Amino acid sequence: MKNKFIRRKNWVEYPGDEALIKKVSEKYGLAPSVAKTVLNRCNKDYELYLETDSSAQNDPFLLNDMQKAVDRIRTAIEKNQKITVYGDYDVDGITSTYMLYDYLKKSGANTDYFIPDRMDSGYGLSESAVTSLRDKGTELIVTVDLGISAIKEAILCKELGIDLIITDHHSLQGDGTPDCIAVINPKIPSGYPFVHLAGAGVAFKLICALSNSKDNILKRYLPFAAIGTIADLVELTGENRYIAQKGLELLKSTDNPGLKALFEVSKIDINKVNASNIGYAIGPRLNAAGRIASASISVSLLDCDTKEAGMEIARVLEAENEKRKATELQIFNEALDIINENQSYKDNVIIVANPGWHHGVIGIVSSRLTDTFYKPSIVMSIDDTTAKASGRSIKGFNLFDALDFHKDYLVKYGGHELAAGLTIDNSKIAEFKEAINKYAGSIITEEIATPTIYLDDTITLKDISLDTLRQLKVLEPCGMGNRSPMFCIKELTITSLKHLKDSSHSFITLSDKSGNTTIMPAFGMQKIMKRYKEGNIVDVAGILSENTYNSRTMSQFIIKDIRPSFNRFVTRDDVGNIYRAVKNFVTNGTIDSTNEQFEETVYNTCRIHHGIIKVTVCLDILKELGMIDYHQDEESLKIQELNGFFKQTNLEKSHTYNDYSFKNRSI
Repeated sequence: MKNKFIRRKNWVEYPGDEALIKKVSEKYGLAPSVAKTVLNRCNKDYELYLETDSSAQNDPFLLNDMQKAVDRIRTAIEKNQKITVYGDYDVDGITSTYMLYDYLKKSGANTDYFIPDRMDSGYGLSESAVTSLRDKGTELIVTVDLGISAIKEAILCKELGIDLIITDHHSLQGDGTPDCIAVINPKIPSGYPFVHLAGAGVAFKLICALSNSKDNILKRYLPFAAIGTIADLVELTGENRYIAQKGLELLKSTDNPGLKALFEVSKIDINKVNASNIGYAIGPRLNAAGRIASASISVSLLDCDTKEAGMEIARVLEAENEKRKATELQIFNEALDIINENQSYKDNVIIVANPGWHHGVIGIVSSRLTDTFYKPSIVMSIDDTTAKASGRSIKGFNLFDALDFHKDYLVKYGGHELAAGLTIDNSKIAEFKEAINKYAGSIITEEIATPTIYLDDTITLKDISLDTLRQLKVLEPCGMGNRSPMFCIKELTITSLKHLKDSSHSFITLSDKSGNTTIMPAFGMQKIMKRYKEGNIVDVAGILSENTYNSRTMSQFIIKDIRPSFNRFVTRDDVGNIYRAVKNFVTNGTIDSTNEQFEETVYNTCRIHHGIIKVTVCLDILKELGMIDYHQDEESLKIQELNGFFKQTNLEKSHTYNDYSFKNRSI
């Protein structure tokens, strides 16, 4: 039956300028499909995209208050005043903290660093932490990756005689900026040409300004800026692309003992590091300490001096990451149970709350829920009087703006378009849930609510090659704003399906009209793949990837979505077979799938021969022709005969039949 968790996706293929594709293809020796893929990301600025160099770096002094910050920090160094680098507990904050702390230490500053405990202090500057730092002799606090909303804390700093410099990249709130020595944030209008820097990017620009952009300094810190930038999921365009690209290149030859140990423990070849390694392996391990224990552990890893010390800390992070994964899975399953019980999946914004959920992983759980239901979600951990929450969103629904609109319900909030955090009084959760769902209902259209796959080009089975993969490396590093290449291959016949036991994965053997055949993995898609049968003609969307097995490297196409192939999926006989199956079991104008004979005929016989997808397409055709109405969900299928059921009709009156029947028509 239909699974409410499986959503049909909208496929959008970029149009191409054939003349420009040919020009780029010939100039850079790229296959036309690869040249088109490049142009899909940068249009006519392909030279800047393909020939990224240091010119992509912007003048750090164009950032708001940069000169003020540099002057105050230099004065603190000269006078031996204690400087505390105050950072966030995620990867962006950890790398930012390490970079600035390490630079100041090597510049002779009297410096230390502080990262708040997620459970005790929560996100951002806190009054208790500021007071504690004053008592320990701090005279200047420099924040990294936080502080833009610290209005009250800035006032406290002044009262306590502590100077404050804020470096941040999060969205500005309506209350203005904190009153302090300097506020550096690319989102503050200042003439700086790039607003999408991560916190690590902003900290890196501060180091550039302090060091007069000395080449050896930039090379030392670019790898850490790259890790923070990639892990924070900011757009990998413009200056971020330069930071990520050059930083990853330099990371391969790093002499940092902690990083080398972390790669070793993670079983990743540092010489082959890419953005995916950072996002799915290195980042989560650095993050794990801040989620479960203390993020200071991760800073100490980057700051250690020996391989032995690095390995010891890296193993701790590995263990913390395993704890994080177990905790995350438990909370995710509990959240699913609550959502299903309350039917919250019908809401515009899924909000789920429970006492005692670990603050450190609710953001990841929210991300998984948004991926599962393709809806904005907010996961709340309830304490005695308040709840701390993390949320994730979908393209087209700005979560930060939504929270800002409802700020009267909230104690505290902050974040980005697609990710945000908040604190709320328990007494206001129900009102907030109702209000934000009403607000979302006025914004989220059917188009926004439908997942979209953006396809770079249509390719063939012959294009699945190591040479194509080699050429596609010109697009790296890929991430937000510079997505991984996605292609479609059309009109393939399923020759066999292999569904792994005790797994959600399938392997599909597909062949084209010329007799070329390949096996494609479909990871996590077994529920979808079981809807198809051998002989179905389909289109697949997916990515090209390397697969190394027994020391042999091959290319493969990993399926991300599958659909019936236009013009090639159903025949007149298919529709007739399903019509006759339905006709045989009409009782008083209705068919109920609880009828065992109907179940045997339609959902055993028909789907065995045709697959559930083909049965559904045929039922859609009959519905469009006014012959039946039907309702399908996870538990049942009910079909009702309409007045036109026994009348002769023209199948061409159904747009679904015209789309999927064997005709010479292109999409």
